[in-house]
Amino acid sequence: MKELHAWAPWFRDLSRTIAAGGEDDLIKKARKVDWKNPTALENGPDRGIDPFSFLYTLASKNTTNQRPVVYPSVDDVFGVESVLPDPEDPRLFVFPTPPPFKVLFSPSGEHFDQLWRLFRQATADENSVVATDYEATLAINGVASKKLSHGLFLSNPYRFLPVDNFGLLAGAPVHLQALADSHAHKDYVAGCDRVRQCFPACQPFEINYFLFLQSPEGGWVTDKSAIFHASTNLRDDRQDFWPEFEKNNWVRTNTRASGVPWDQDLPPGDTPFPVADPKAGDIMLVRNGTKHGRAIGVVDRNNSAEEGGLNEESRIHVSWINKASSNLACQTERRAFNAAGHDSAAYRAFAGSAAYRPTFDLLKLPVAPQTHALNQILYGPPGTGKTWNTVARAVSIIKGREVAAEDRGEVKRQFEECRKAGQVEMVTFHQNYAYEDFIEGIRPIVEDETDGQMAYEMHHGVFRDIADRAAENLCESSPDGQSFDVDELIQSFLEFVEMGLDSDVEFPLEVPDADTPIRLTGVRRRKSGDINGFLLDRGGRDKGRALLVLRRDYRKFLSGDIASYKDIKPINKAAKGPWHSFARDHYGMMKLLKKYHDEERGREPAAPVDRKNFVLILDEINRGNIARIFGELITLVEESRRLGR
Repeated sequence: MKELHAWAPWFRDLSRTIAAGGEDDLIKKARKVDWKNPTALENGPDRGIDPFSFLYTLASKNTTNQRPVVYPSVDDVFGVESVLPDPEDPRLFVFPTPPPFKVLFSPSGEHFDQLWRLFRQATADENSVVATDYEATLAINGVASKKLSHGLFLSNPYRFLPVDNFGLLAGAPVHLQALADSHAHKDYVAGCDRVRQCFPACQPFEINYFLFLQSPEGGWVTDKSAIFHASTNLRDDRQDFWPEFEKNNWVRTNTRASGVPWDQDLPPGDTPFPVADPKAGDIMLVRNGTKHGRAIGVVDRNNSAEEGGLNEESRIHVSWINKASSNLACQTERRAFNAAGHDSAAYRAFAGSAAYRPTFDLLKLPVAPQTHALNQILYGPPGTGKTWNTVARAVSIIKGREVAAEDRGEVKRQFEECRKAGQVEMVTFHQNYAYEDFIEGIRPIVEDETDGQMAYEMHHGVFRDIADRAAENLCESSPDGQSFDVDELIQSFLEFVEMGLDSDVEFPLEVPDADTPIRLTGVRRRKSGDINGFLLDRGGRDKGRALLVLRRDYRKFLSGDIASYKDIKPINKAAKGPWHSFARDHYGMMKLLKKYHDEERGREPAAPVDRKNFVLILDEINRGNIARIFGELITLVEESRRLGR
C-alpha cells in the first residue's frame, strides 16, 4: 500500500522523459507501445503529435483489461525511472480517466508547437507556466478547462489540480468545477491555491485522491467518521517514525499497551490498542509525543482488521489531507494509539490548533471554542517573552482558538482591534493605585465654574467598565435573543407584585403535582429596603424563598432548557436529590415572572448578538496592594462567586 500515490512520480518522470526526447522520439516510442487496441497515436501521421494527447490517451487506458498490458509496455519502452505501481490494483491508479475516444488535443496537428511549449513549462519544477500560453492552449477548438487541467495534472501531479466534478466538495472555499467557466490563467491559479489551503502541505495528487473518494464512486463517508489518534513515537524513546508514516501512507503501532513484543504472551491486565477498529473513511490524528502535531489523514484500508488478525505487519493505510507540522493547542493523552472522541484531549488539541483548523472546517467536524484558565499570571525576567505571550493569550481567549503559532504581525493587529472594540483593557498597578481607581469611587467635579461650587459623582474604574461591557453582552446574547437584565426584571416584577397585593390582587402559582394550592403573598426586604426574596402561602403557612434560583435559571426557562420543575438543579452541591427541594415553587414563580415579562414589559426580540469574551490585563500586578485595590471583590478569584453561581 506504500504505492498508493506511486503513479504520480511515475507520470512525472514519464513526462520529463517525453519533454527531453522531443516530438520525433515520442512518435517513435508511441508506436512501440502495446496499446491493446489501435489508437489515433499509433496510426497517426509522422508529424504533429503532442505530449498532452499522448498522456491523455494513456490515462484513458485505465481499465481492468487494458492497464496490465498498456502501462508495463509504456514503462518498458520509455524506461521510466520511477517504479510502476502494480497495474492489477485499480486503487493505485486514481487519476482522471478521460473517455476512450476523441482524446486528442489537436487532431490536425496545427497547434503542436503551442502544446509542446506549454508541456515543457508544466514539467519544469518551478512555476514557469506563461499565462498567454495557457490561455492560447485553452482557446484551441476542443480544449476546455477540464481537459487542459487533466493534461497538466497528468504531466506534473505535484503542481496542478484537475478541474472536474470530483472537486465539488461542500467544505472547500471554491469548487474546482466552478473554474471551468473561466479561461483566465490567473483564475485557475487562484482557485487552485484556495483549494490547497484546505489541505495544508499536501500535494495535488493527494487532494485529488481525497476529493475522488468523497464522491459516490469513491465511497468514503467522512461526515459519519470515527476519530482516532496515533503517536509517531512508537517505542517511547523519542524516535520519530513520521518519515516512514508519510512515505508509506500508513500508521502503525505496537498493539500491546505495555509494549510487550509480539512473540510474548500478554501480561495480566494488559490490553491491545484498538488498531483493528478504524474503518475506511475514519479520521486519523497523527502526533509526535503529546504536544506536537504531525498530520491528519483519512483511513483508506486497515489490514489490522483483515483475516489473520493483528501481527507485526499490521498497518492502517491512510491518505494524508493535512501534513502541517505544528505545536498543538494543548497536551494530548500519553498513549500510542486510541480513539479520539470530541471530548478527548487529543481532539481538542488538534481542533484548537490554527494549523489543523482548515481540516476541521473541511470535514465539518465540530470545534468547541478553546477554553483557557482564568486568572493567569505570566512571570519572568525581562526579555523572556511576557509581552508577546500576553498579547497572544488575550487574542486566543477572545477568538476561542490558539494563535501563538500564527503570524506575529497579524496577531498584534487582531489585539489592537480587540482593544478598540472594548474587549481588552490594560492597567498598570503601582503603590498608590486603589479601589477607587480600579472598581469605583466618588470624585469631585466643579458643577458651575462661575461660582466655584463643588459637586461629587460616582466614577467607574477600569474593572467596573469592562465588567459592565461583559454583562451587557451577556444579556444581549441570551439564548432567546432577548436583551434584558435578569436582576432588574425580577426587582421590577416583585415591586409590581407588592402594588398588586396592596390592591387585593391575587397571584396564584401554576405548580404541577402540588398537593395544596400555592399563592404569592408577599415580598421580603432587607433592612436597607432592598428586595431579597418572596413569600408563598402553602396550605395556610407562609414560606420564604430567596432569589438565587430565579436569577440563575430564568434564562434557561425561557430557552426551554428548563421544561419541568425536575430540571431545576439544587443550589447546594451536597443536596441528595437530583432537583431542588423547592423546585415546584421556583418553577411556578418562573411561569408567573414570564407572564409579567410578556404582558407588562412588552418582551420583544432583539437582534442576535454573538457571545464575546473580555480580557483585563494587569501589568506589574506585584507592585500593587491587592487587598486595597480589590477590596471585597477579591472573592471573585473563586469561580463560585461569579455571576449565576
